[in-house]
Amino acid sequence: MKRIMINNLNKYMENKVNIQGWVHRVRKLKAVTFLILRDRTGLVQCVLENNLIDSSSIKLESVVSIIGTVKESNNKLNLYEINVENIEIINSCKEELPIELNQNNLDVNLETMLNNRALSLRHEKISAIFKIQNLIVQGFIVGIKKDIAPVKNAISHSESSGFVEGNNNKFKLIKRILYGRANLVNLFKKCYVTFQVKRKDFSLQKLIKTNALY
Repeated sequence: MKRIMINNLNKYMENKVNIQGWVHRVRKLKAVTFLILRDRTGLVQCVLENNLIDSSSIKLESVVSIIGTVKESNNKLNLYEINVENIEIINSCKEELPIELNQNNLDVNLETMLNNRALSLRHEKISAIFKIQNLIVQGFIVGIKKDIAPVKNAISHSESSGFVEGNNNKFKLIKRILYGRANLVNLFKKCYVTFQVKRKDFSLQKLIKTNALY
């Protein structure tokens, strides 16, 4: 049977499906066992009847394959759940994990996290950080590709427009400070006062009397 990703299960309501992933959380009750399965697209709640399926050997982070029917539900994860008919352990987790991945936050020190990096990357928040960083890098790459000709010129030629670009940025900064925020009139007054101060016959009292600043 073809594997279905968790984020596509809503398209298979009342149909039998095969899902595969890691055991994220297990909660055993008297009659049923609730198993949260995780794949790269999300989480889903699976319901196992204890009198039909033995779940005693299922451990956290074991890789399993589940066949069951998608049923309407009202749980915290989705509007559906899986009524399990068969579960196969593909790869069992034999030892206790040094990191609890089903917690909201990783309460471990940096050394433990780095020593078990392949495991800590499965945590939702840690994974989200790297996904965002990946988007940032992709955006940088797209920008470089758009300006690939100037980039190649900068690498292959000894001449540079850096001096010109630097002065352009200075003019833009002056424009924002003097013109954009204080309007053109104030720009004129500031320039006027600057040049007047350099004159030998400069007099502040005379300048005020002429109303040049008002």
